Amino acid sequence: MTKKLNSLVSVIVPIYKVEDYLDECVKSIVDQTYKNIEIILVDDGSPDHCPQKCDEWVKKDLRIRVVHKQNGGLSSARNAGLDVAKGEYVAFVDSDDFITPDYVEVMYNRICNDKSVGIVSGMIYRYTDGQTSPFNQTWNITNERITSSDNFRISRINQTVRYTVWNKIFRASLLSKVRFREGKTNEDTLFMYDLGNAMVDADYSMVEVPHYVYYYRYREDSICTSTKRPLALDIIQNLKDMMDDCKGKDNTLWKAIYLKYSKAIYGFLDGLLLNDIWRPLYFKSYQKELRKIPFSYILSNYKLNDVLYIQLLKWMPSLRHRLRIFIESRKNN
Repeated sequence: MTKKLNSLVSVIVPIYKVEDYLDECVKSIVDQTYKNIEIILVDDGSPDHCPQKCDEWVKKDLRIRVVHKQNGGLSSARNAGLDVAKGEYVAFVDSDDFITPDYVEVMYNRICNDKSVGIVSGMIYRYTDGQTSPFNQTWNITNERITSSDNFRISRINQTVRYTVWNKIFRASLLSKVRFREGKTNEDTLFMYDLGNAMVDADYSMVEVPHYVYYYRYREDSICTSTKRPLALDIIQNLKDMMDDCKGKDNTLWKAIYLKYSKAIYGFLDGLLLNDIWRPLYFKSYQKELRKIPFSYILSNYKLNDVLYIQLLKWMPSLRHRLRIFIESRKNN
């Protein structure tokens, strides 16, 4: 079967306060071995020199377009890029990261002639101070892995497949009715959930290829690592939103999300015990949520030591606090 060599691929780059990293990111896209791409730089009202840098890149490469907009957040910026994208396929690259030279080519070659595939996903490096390491060992594979539309949503919730959006190529038709939910953090979770519903409707599979395509730059001041507000708050709320959406429609999916939800609350509360700043702000309200989870459910789904810890968090957090301090001291000695 002859490969389609002329399909346009849209690469969307949301940009906000990344002037130190932007040129490296854009250059990695400009230098792709697959040349028929449009590069959509979305300046999300960045207050630094990013807007000027974007305009300078337009002069260097005719494939680059810039969208300047008021600040609306990452989801808003990605949606603005989707609204103007013309490609048959779409990829997202975050502006503080960068990609391998064959990022587009490798994934495009896998999707272009297989009408059963809606998404192709590549492997990810974690990039820290010039050093690379696997982003997630469980996502590393040596052979291609295919996830059917029926299994995609469960696998994504359980994180057994790569659920991030920026190491992938998507069919544009799959995204025609799906947008990022604005005003959210941890937005990939909800986007991939909504995309899962579209995958089922279109009967598309996702293919994971055993090839590194993406460098995720770990930064202390990024959205995902910021200490201004616990990311767990958004994770828990997103899980609630997904449970509300699928309740009464897909019981298997609801159960998988509920287990994830219970673990998120447990982990968040347990972590709060050692955080003197956040504990007074959030502990009591999320303790109430943990208390709503039946003991019979916890007993059926958790190891015995976790059952004990959860009960302590519910009713005797001061005892669990002392136990945590003891365990941490043992680790440090």
